[in-house]
Amino acid sequence: MANYDILKRRSKRARSKYKLRQTQFTEAKSQKEAGYSRWQQELGETGVAQNVLGEAQKRGLGDFQKTESGQILKRFTGRTGIDVGRVASADAGELRTWGRKYQDRYKQNNKDYDEWQSTIGAKGKLDFHFKGGGKQAWGYTPGSKDADERMRFTLRQAGYNRDVNDLETTSDGRIQKVTQGRGCNPLAKSYEGRSADIQQHVEGRITDRYSRLKQDQDVIGLLTGKQRGKYGEDKNVGNLQTRKGFKDYQKSFAEEQQSFDKEKSESDMWEKIFGQRKTMFSSAKTNFDEASSTYASAKQAQRRFERMEGTPLKPTKFKRGKAGAGSYIA
Repeated sequence: MANYDILKRRSKRARSKYKLRQTQFTEAKSQKEAGYSRWQQELGETGVAQNVLGEAQKRGLGDFQKTESGQILKRFTGRTGIDVGRVASADAGELRTWGRKYQDRYKQNNKDYDEWQSTIGAKGKLDFHFKGGGKQAWGYTPGSKDADERMRFTLRQAGYNRDVNDLETTSDGRIQKVTQGRGCNPLAKSYEGRSADIQQHVEGRITDRYSRLKQDQDVIGLLTGKQRGKYGEDKNVGNLQTRKGFKDYQKSFAEEQQSFDKEKSESDMWEKIFGQRKTMFSSAKTNFDEASSTYASAKQAQRRFERMEGTPLKPTKFKRGKAGAGSYIA
């Protein structure tokens, strides 16, 4: 009966492990369901706190929108559809992300932006002619044919609205208009300085195009803390969270914001706990199914031996455990 004793011991060990796994599975299931219930409770409390916060934010919004920062923010929320309450609760990183996306969007297919950029670029090359002396930015000596061609190309880039074909550079860096003589002396030439006129045009075009972009630059500055000045230079202007008008607005709902942050933190914590318990439940179920299958196989082998060898069968029955319906919570 040595083989039979081995089967009995194997069956007994399998049954003990099955009972242990069954207890662990039942406990994991209970813990998962309790975690889900608590998470849903915390979500509900967070929703209530969020509604209270939203009402508080609306109450103080009128005064804030009368400030300069409020007017700038109103342009952003109006163009993007992002709720002002969400902006008011955002951190610096989220504000920067919105600012970059807004900047990318407003630059697309924007003729004013393209002309502003091209005129700034042209100004950098033409500044030499306004100051005189040395070489042009692109390296050509003024008074040469190459320098004249470069100068004319740059003026077209800057949108100079007068004929540039009769313009040339002088050896001292000025730009002048050359007029061929007429009448009794057709070979004579006259010269008219154009540097001042061109400089006035370039400055005027930059000013005009930037004025059309200023509101969007203010939005970018409000969100990112940096915006570009009239000549394209970077300027640190401080983001929304540094503006006095916004700080005063935040104070009007500080208590409600604190309550919401607390509830949100708790609901996030219980969401994480529930996720962990779901994982533990899945592991416990897998272990329970394996132990159940092993015990069923061991018991079946013992019974088969008993039938074949004529050993009296005990009037006990084993029914394989099942997780059953309702074991999962989505």
